[in-house]
Amino acid sequence: MIELNSKIDNEQKEILKKYDNFQSVRKKGREWNRFHGDVYSRIVACYLSKHLPENYKVIRQSWIDGSPIEFDLLVVESDTKPIDFTGAYSQNEVRILIEVKGAGIFFKNVDVEKIMKEKYSKWQKGHDKPILYLSFWETKFKADETIKALSKEIAFFLRIDKIEIPHEWERFLTKIKSLL
Repeated sequence: MIELNSKIDNEQKEILKKYDNFQSVRKKGREWNRFHGDVYSRIVACYLSKHLPENYKVIRQSWIDGSPIEFDLLVVESDTKPIDFTGAYSQNEVRILIEVKGAGIFFKNVDVEKIMKEKYSKWQKGHDKPILYLSFWETKFKADETIKALSKEIAFFLRIDKIEIPHEWERFLTKIKSLL
């Protein structure tokens, strides 16, 4: 059961504060993108873990057996271990795949919906697990285009432009729990 709205809303504010604090000191340049992505997925994993039932855990930057795509987060059964000598987890033990973005997507505005559909199609190959998309921040246009491509059911944005989206973290957690 998810706690009272005010607690979850405060948690969303904490998450965005951690994001903002990191943004103020983060390094510039494409070579830092993977490091930044690691920070963002660690923030989400830390907070998401608090809301999972005891029989589940969050795994960062890993694979699902049968797919060549590295996912930012996997929700797996708590006693799950990766397949020997890999960072891949058995499809039977993975429940949810999560793609985390710090500042959304970096495509030209004209192709956002098309490119997001292509990305989602790639993410789906080799498994039948649900995939959720969570972004700390996105422009209104790109958020709308991403929702067109993926659907409001699986795309979540904590902030659009400079506006925090009320109850979005709660909506994300509710979706996670519905998939377990």
